[in-house]
Amino acid sequence: MRDLLSGAWTIQTAAPACNFDRATFVAQVNTGYLSIFCNWYSALRAVMPDVPVVILAYGERTALGAEGIVQAHGVGTSQTDIVRANETGVSQTSNHKFTSPAFNRIANDKVGLLIDSLQRTRKPVIFTDIDTAFIQDPRPLLSSKGGARGNHTLIALRETERSHCTCFVAACAAPSALRFLHSWRDALSRAALDVNASGEARNEQVVFHGEWAAHREAGWTTLGDLTTHHLPSGHGHARGIEEGVSTASALRPSHVWVHANWIEGAKNKQMKLLRQGHWNASCMQHM
Repeated sequence: MRDLLSGAWTIQTAAPACNFDRATFVAQVNTGYLSIFCNWYSALRAVMPDVPVVILAYGERTALGAEGIVQAHGVGTSQTDIVRANETGVSQTSNHKFTSPAFNRIANDKVGLLIDSLQRTRKPVIFTDIDTAFIQDPRPLLSSKGGARGNHTLIALRETERSHCTCFVAACAAPSALRFLHSWRDALSRAALDVNASGEARNEQVVFHGEWAAHREAGWTTLGDLTTHHLPSGHGHARGIEEGVSTASALRPSHVWVHANWIEGAKNKQMKLLRQGHWNASCMQHM
């Protein structure tokens, strides 16, 4: 276990080839979502038993809980690193609104974790939200051997023409990717200061898409997209879960995960994943 690095990062000019087959997966968790993390980790290890993983855990209790889950799973233990972050201002039991200062803090930490991992390992990194369950390895979609994606050093999930979901962001240790990540983090810091009368700021996904669109308009060709064809959203299932209706749906061969987004609360997310047949019953002990 180690503490989250802080301070400025230096953009390195020399970068290895962008090969996502060598990527490290990174994610965040608080105590209230340890059960969801357990399910995410179990699903990931089922399809990628040897991939390196870095977990940003908020507070000592969360870090110890995450370590226990990793140790109990018994697969990929030596390949998993728990990074402890200061829990000040981050609720351990509840969700944070997209527009809240706490959520903005978590988003800043996410970008910092991406940058930190890239700078330390010089290997590609893939961030995902933990309310997901992988059913296939996503790395072949990202690999530099993928022809058309060969020049993309940062790839994110585009949900619509006007929005991205930062639930999935993949980046290489290349100057272009690091510059974009720094620009995204700077924009998040500005957004945190630009709040309305209710104390709300622009949510991180709006900020991300704004930076993405501006960089693409400026001629950046190193930014790539994946779509919901491969990474489906849980949006269409949210109402059914809230009403207690079964929302199990046939997964397409192209899908690499199930996602319980657009649903609030760890218990409701667990119900959605359970109804789709992608919940590990052993994770109930962490609810």
